[in-house]
Amino acid sequence: MGNTMMLRGDGADLEVEAAVNDLGWTRCYLVCDKRTFLGADTLPYVVKGLLRALQENDDNSEQSVGEINGVSVRYALHLEESHHSLYYGEEGNDRLLFWQADNFHPITPVGVIRLSPLQRRQWTQALAGVLEAEKGPLLVGR
Repeated sequence: MGNTMMLRGDGADLEVEAAVNDLGWTRCYLVCDKRTFLGADTLPYVVKGLLRALQENDDNSEQSVGEINGVSVRYALHLEESHHSLYYGEEGNDRLLFWQADNFHPITPVGVIRLSPLQRRQWTQALAGVLEAEKGPLLVGR
């Protein structure tokens, strides 16, 4: 088993388990009332996709791909195996991360993580550090 990082949010948390097999794939889980496997991919792909969902979008370079729960969202990443996608949007000062299973129509998120500006900075710092060097167990947020 690899290193595990727990990223804390409001409503749900994200567990990122790095290098869980010989291929170095990273598994992601949504943790709220239960632990839901979201999917897996390489660590750089997962981290860069999560960082994309946390970045500032002041220049409006990312086009909206639609709405989820009345919030305009942009695409961040898609995970293999369990095939969930991550979309993100804003509500007030908070960033909302919507996890969507590919086989659900109409689009209904399987989970939503709400991040305050402080939580968003904490997630960004933790994930940026992962790209620089592999870290041990880490607890971020709350």
